[in-house]
Amino acid sequence: MNPSRHRIPGTLVSRADLFHALAGRTLEGATEAAASCGFEARLEPRTEDPITPVVPVTPVVPVTPAGEKPAPPAELRFLQAVSYTKLEVVEVEAPPEIGNRPITPGELNAQPYRFRPKPLQPWSRLWPWLHRVLGNYRPGRRINMPKLVDDMARLRPVVELPRRPRLAWAPHLYILIDGHEAMEHFRGDRNALLDRLKQLRGGEGFHCLLLPNGPEAQDEDYDDGPRKKRGDMSPGHSYWAEPRAEDTVLVLGDLGCMNEDLGRIGAWDRYGQYLRQQGVDRFALSPCPRERWDSKLARTWACAPWDGNDRMPRGRYGWQPADTGPASEIRERMLEALLCACSVALRIESPLLREMRLLLPGADAGLESDLRSHPEANAAGELCALKLEHISNRMEEYAHGNNEFLKPLRKKLPELLRRHHCVHGSLLRASETYNLRAAGLEVPKEEVAWAEAVFRASNRSRMDEIDATVEDQLPTDVMGLAAWNSRERARVSGARKKVDSELASACALEVLASGGSAEPPEGINLEAYRQTRFYALREYKRSRVWQLRQHGSNLEICPPIHPPLPGTPLATIPEQLPSLSLVFRDKTGRRARDLRTNFEAGRSCPLGMPRRISVASDSCELELATVAPPHWVTRFGWDKYGLFADLEVEGVTFKLRWIPPGEFMMGSPEDEPGRFDREGPQHRVTIPNGFWMGATPVTQAQYAAVTGERPSYFKHAGDEAPVETVSWEECQTFNQKLSEAMTDLDDLAFRLPTESEWEYAYRAGTTTALYTGPLTIKGHNHGPELDDIAWYGGNSGVEYEGGYDSSDWKDKQHDHSRAGTHPVREKHANPWGLYDTLGNVWEWCEDEWHNNYENAPTDGSPWRTDSKSTFRVSRGGCWPYFARYCRCAYRFYWLPDDRNHFLGFRLVLSPQGIEGRPFS
Repeated sequence: MNPSRHRIPGTLVSRADLFHALAGRTLEGATEAAASCGFEARLEPRTEDPITPVVPVTPVVPVTPAGEKPAPPAELRFLQAVSYTKLEVVEVEAPPEIGNRPITPGELNAQPYRFRPKPLQPWSRLWPWLHRVLGNYRPGRRINMPKLVDDMARLRPVVELPRRPRLAWAPHLYILIDGHEAMEHFRGDRNALLDRLKQLRGGEGFHCLLLPNGPEAQDEDYDDGPRKKRGDMSPGHSYWAEPRAEDTVLVLGDLGCMNEDLGRIGAWDRYGQYLRQQGVDRFALSPCPRERWDSKLARTWACAPWDGNDRMPRGRYGWQPADTGPASEIRERMLEALLCACSVALRIESPLLREMRLLLPGADAGLESDLRSHPEANAAGELCALKLEHISNRMEEYAHGNNEFLKPLRKKLPELLRRHHCVHGSLLRASETYNLRAAGLEVPKEEVAWAEAVFRASNRSRMDEIDATVEDQLPTDVMGLAAWNSRERARVSGARKKVDSELASACALEVLASGGSAEPPEGINLEAYRQTRFYALREYKRSRVWQLRQHGSNLEICPPIHPPLPGTPLATIPEQLPSLSLVFRDKTGRRARDLRTNFEAGRSCPLGMPRRISVASDSCELELATVAPPHWVTRFGWDKYGLFADLEVEGVTFKLRWIPPGEFMMGSPEDEPGRFDREGPQHRVTIPNGFWMGATPVTQAQYAAVTGERPSYFKHAGDEAPVETVSWEECQTFNQKLSEAMTDLDDLAFRLPTESEWEYAYRAGTTTALYTGPLTIKGHNHGPELDDIAWYGGNSGVEYEGGYDSSDWKDKQHDHSRAGTHPVREKHANPWGLYDTLGNVWEWCEDEWHNNYENAPTDGSPWRTDSKSTFRVSRGGCWPYFARYCRCAYRFYWLPDDRNHFLGFRLVLSPQGIEGRPFS
């Protein structure tokens, strides 16, 4: 309502008053009320907003008087899946990056690392000094003749014959191990030295103590010596005892000088002063370069260099700090060369780093410690490696840099890596081979071929792992390949990414295994990545199934969810590749708009009510069309199961459900409990067109309304009980009469379902023995899962009066003595709204009987041959039969003229013909 141009002068009517005046009035009354208040009615043209979702309701077209056709409101539109076309799937050959064989655990499992570092100081130099400082002189057995002659010549009294002195081990030897993290790299050197000393000297009086943080750098008072709570270095050695004046203390460590740790330097100096006051000999064997030694420490401890670049001191005295060492720029270039070499190796052990350092002329042991403490390196224990973010630049420098110290490393590094990493898994060695090739080094062709074979085998194993994983669960990582691929992708250089097609395949498999659709990593080999992804999706055959639902004016595409989302189910569509596309067509058939996207988490698409929608995946195409209520219905709409239509004959209602087109796996798997051989082999069947199907078996009232007859044995069960005691031929007659009675069916006709249509409709998108899940068979007539959905031999006689004697039936789920049919709709419906799909009565199908599915049609058509077969198929089980017969896949046969009190049927309405009118 808008204010009139000629409003009543002086009126006091407000819009609030107008709203009260309009409440509860019709359009004509509202117009008059508005005019009396000084307003005029102006009807704005209605525009439909296709984006705004409509609140989901259950629209129903009411019954119209006889002879009149219903005219639905213009805004009422239903989507209906009308056709399903299976597309030819192009077979894809396996890319060369995926091998023919999986990698074995033996190729992946690493053996214990068995290499010891080359000695810091040759033993020929080290042993004489150790023997001097760790021993003392004692009288030997041999007589000292020069001393004896000299004493006699000088007329000195000879009380005891003099003996020649000999150098012997001190009674007690105390070795302090500096366990600071700066010395962890030299753990192998100190262990080798300790083993050899103990072997030469023996374990008696051999004391060894590991000091994790030096001699308690935080303590200022050493009056009581080092704390005795520290544990012994090696099993079997005596515990720490306070050294005495005649004992010797040897320190294996840098005394805090390697990284110029003033706290540790001061602690070692104070502890050395304490030992000197006790008269204890003090020595230190340090891998730290002499130019870094602290001058005060060198006076407190007799220090010797533990490095082959320097000489050992003579006598029992140590060296003083050196004035100069290698120039800082030379040391820096050496360190840069080592960092570049480390970019090729995935891991650097202490022995490997030692040999790399020894390739550089003049490089001392301090260079090893400098590399481990460099900001670009990660060090843990005796291992170190370059940080991921620096690998690419360092490898580029290693390949093209002009550092003079890179030349010996380029020449010898491949051999060193092969020798040191031969004990590791094949993947590590293969990756380093690829790194060497990416760094521009010459690698033998046979080595490159071996590395390629290893990576291809690992890709095959990764594919097998993913393929063996249950769908919708995270894949297992039995061999650690997923973690390896993730680390490998992060640490490889840009130069390698461009040429490494095997790595690109591994990245594609990693993304697929996580269930995502992430973009390929930057710089990766895109061709290999996409080829592997496409092949893997085809190879897995783990197609996702999307469910299409109409929610108001929106089309929703989402995974099947239990419980289902609000809205009406329309159809399901499978896809193997994430390539789902939608094409909206207007009433003239032209394309209105296209939508191509990956529906990873589901999506809602505003419809705008087009006339037709094509939904296509890589394997099929589904056609949806808007449909108005047909002329032959008396009631039409949709609910939580989908579209339904009611028609009336002689006052009796027939409810039909729309079965959308699609495809399914027909038959039962070989491991299904209760299976018969006649249910196989399993095969995929496509139902190309949708059809209407009776929501229930034909009831006694419906049969009487069409034929005027009541042939049922269980008449006392009532009009809503399914009709039985009807032959296949009588069913055909019923369908023909019903089709003739409905004069406005256009080109539609009633018929029996084909066997494939029956199983497709009853499964309703499920794949288990029952549409509710698996079936547990506890006895002939005991299947607990059937109790809620079917009348069968285990429950069809509960509180049942009259009927058939069931007192001698075996293994009944519920005790009963009389059994028979029951009214329809007393059990739960299947997901498409079909009741009594299992049990109650057998249902005739159109097909002739065959003993199995060999050469069965796969297009939903009836199976007819020239084999003179006179038997017809029945499906669904019935009220007196065993639990194993009430499965979606079970099938049986009868003669066309058989009339038993457990044989009934269900209607199908479609454009396909009836008897005497051939199927299309």
